[in-house]
Amino acid sequence: KFAPASWKIEHDYIINYGDEAGAVKLVTEKIKNTHNVKGIIACNNGSTNATVEAVMAAGRKDIAVTGFDLGKKTLLGLEDKNYSIAVAVQNQYKMGYEAVMAAAAAAKDGSKPAQKLVNTGIRMADKNNYKK
Repeated sequence: KFAPASWKIEHDYIINYGDEAGAVKLVTEKIKNTHNVKGIIACNNGSTNATVEAVMAAGRKDIAVTGFDLGKKTLLGLEDKNYSIAVAVQNQYKMGYEAVMAAAAAAKDGSKPAQKLVNTGIRMADKNNYKK
């Protein structure tokens, strides 16, 4: 809703099958062959790292990257204030804790969790707040 009306949202998917090095190559090719790309959404840590690496290697400061988690390549991208990167950082400890507690209760007496959905906390991090 914030993009200019003239922008076309292209639903193009790059599947890397968990191969981060392969993902860098795939994103690099996509950037090379799609000159007017303005943003890329990466759906997991490996894909986010690969996308940031490819965007930075291409020097494409005009491409916004949105992804998940805070890997080493993503951190490098956030530290370079010339790139537009934002990631959803998940509370992995709380995710694991809540899952183990629910499984332990079910194993003990077959009980179901009191809450079907648990908010384990997600924070958006970008170049302005990633150190907090």
